[in-house]
Amino acid sequence: MLTVYIDHKATRLKVDNQRLGIEGDTRLHRSIPLRQIERIVIGAPLDIPSSALLQLVEHGISLTVIHAHKPEHCAILTGMLHNDAWRRQTQYKIVHNAELCAMYAHRLVRGKLKGQRRMLRHLMHVRQDQRSVLLEGIRRMDAVLLHLAEDELIQKDVDRMRGIEGAGASAYFAAFTQVFPPALSFTGRNRRPPRDPVNAVLSLSYTLAYSEAQRMLISVGLDPALGFFHTLDYGRPSLACDLVELIRPAVDHFVWDLFRNETLRPEHFTSNEQGCMMGKAGRSHFYAAWSSILPEILKRTRRITRLWIEELRKQEDVINHE
Repeated sequence: MLTVYIDHKATRLKVDNQRLGIEGDTRLHRSIPLRQIERIVIGAPLDIPSSALLQLVEHGISLTVIHAHKPEHCAILTGMLHNDAWRRQTQYKIVHNAELCAMYAHRLVRGKLKGQRRMLRHLMHVRQDQRSVLLEGIRRMDAVLLHLAEDELIQKDVDRMRGIEGAGASAYFAAFTQVFPPALSFTGRNRRPPRDPVNAVLSLSYTLAYSEAQRMLISVGLDPALGFFHTLDYGRPSLACDLVELIRPAVDHFVWDLFRNETLRPEHFTSNEQGCMMGKAGRSHFYAAWSSILPEILKRTRRITRLWIEELRKQEDVINHE
């Protein structure tokens, strides 16, 4: 199945005879059968009639619209909710059960921290020149994981787990920043706006990952807004945030590879008072690379959501008899 990326201004989309037409400069650039398309990512202003939007949704094609200068701002259009409402009903009950929420949150934080530790171990073998810094990051993360495993108070308190997750993230990024060239000025995670090329790419990558997470959750019948680790917040897809936490290490690895292989270079970016932005040439390289990692991202999100659904089935009887 195809992902269609639209990154040119004055583009017009139309649907005719079960095909997506992509027009620009008054001529047809491409025509693709709808049955071959899984998603459309839009990164530039375009024209699309409402009738075309309806047909895209009817064919199960999702649309993700990304702000060109603010990659964390996006809109997502997906199809109808999954028909089996019991999954959402059980999810709602779990969200209001402190003990079960803590259980899910504990697994999530442990899984994320272990993934980040594996990432640092991988980097330690590749970047022998940064071995001591990376080893220190691994040791700090080992201590955080041990605390998470042994402290029963933390295991029963989601707020305490957020503190542990924050400590792990601090240890991770203190080491992760050291494997990038100094010319990129990557000294830590920042956003809204991102102030350096690495953060600009991390923000765009995470936004696309959030889009896939929301799409996957809706497709399996879960509510993206109600998370177990991330609290309910106005306008935030908290369960999608939970899901993305578990795939962040894979996304981080992808971003590091882009700069290590010089697929993206400093000249692909410009900086001003609005932050650091990726130019058109850089975006072209980025989206081509993202297409190559997308199957792995989908595989991971599908596996996680499948495990969550299985756990919902296990908890359904317990919840209903309370």
